[in-house]
Amino acid sequence: MNSVNNKANSKYLQAKTRLHKSEPIVRVFVEDMVDVPFWKLFFDNQNVKTKIQPATGDGYSNGIKEVLKLKDNVGKYFLLCVDSDYNYLLQSSTIDSELINTNKYIFQTYTYSIENYKCFADSLSTLMLNATKQDKAELFDYEHFLSEYSKIIYKLFVYSVYFKINNEADFSISILNKIIGFNKNIDISNNGENSLIELKNSVDKKLLEFDFVNEDEIQKLESKLNALGVTSENTYLFISGHTLFNNVVLKSLKLVEKLIVETQKKNIENISKTDKIRKEKLKHFNKERTDVKILLQQNTNFANCFLVEKINSDIEKYKTINE
Repeated sequence: MNSVNNKANSKYLQAKTRLHKSEPIVRVFVEDMVDVPFWKLFFDNQNVKTKIQPATGDGYSNGIKEVLKLKDNVGKYFLLCVDSDYNYLLQSSTIDSELINTNKYIFQTYTYSIENYKCFADSLSTLMLNATKQDKAELFDYEHFLSEYSKIIYKLFVYSVYFKINNEADFSISILNKIIGFNKNIDISNNGENSLIELKNSVDKKLLEFDFVNEDEIQKLESKLNALGVTSENTYLFISGHTLFNNVVLKSLKLVEKLIVETQKKNIENISKTDKIRKEKLKHFNKERTDVKILLQQNTNFANCFLVEKINSDIEKYKTINE
């Protein structure tokens, strides 16, 4: 059992604060150490003084189940923060989803995970600029690519939610991920058009297997998902974050990065009058650029994502609670 269970809950922390007449510090427990800076950003922006840590002491990936083991401890001074996975979309369809969507002391990402925010389409062009120090936005339109990608996978994604709600194993999230992730390199020419066509063929082939599902039920589910913010253009925000990060966005970013770097190095070769100048320019270029993967892992430029407002609203409501 997690040691937190034995030592603290919200009432204990509240009493300790009053006893020592100290400024309240809210304990926040998350799934993994990589989640700490994400949630710290939100609480700091709302001026909530927190101490955030993974639900288990080792700091390694624990998953939502480990965090929810602490659900009986929650209160004003003891909060839980989790990736939504499909729970936001499931609403009250399962015990966990009902808990996450109704408990005022449990906060969720609303996207599948924090990785979806890191892959926010509007931020990727600036991210590439910061990585390469080269303004080559014309090479790849990330917003267009992820919008088209979302349109292609949208219907299949809806089916995956449908089967999840109905607790049927016909179409699991892992099966969905294998189809919608790019296993091969993405052809970045024409904003990934050829790779998107290949993806559409795979998706359409899979969709043919679901002709036994009542289409009226699917349409009703689409309406419910739309009310929650899911559209055919932003589906990428709600799929598995690791699949999106590793098998879609990072793959495209790395290929664009490689093209920019190779082009710039050729330019340096062409304009350098001497071998010494060439080496100096290449050294400077390599020193100034940053691996795009590192910047993607650290990306916090997602304030314009509409789901951010839902998290901020939850924290604002929490601040008004009196215990």
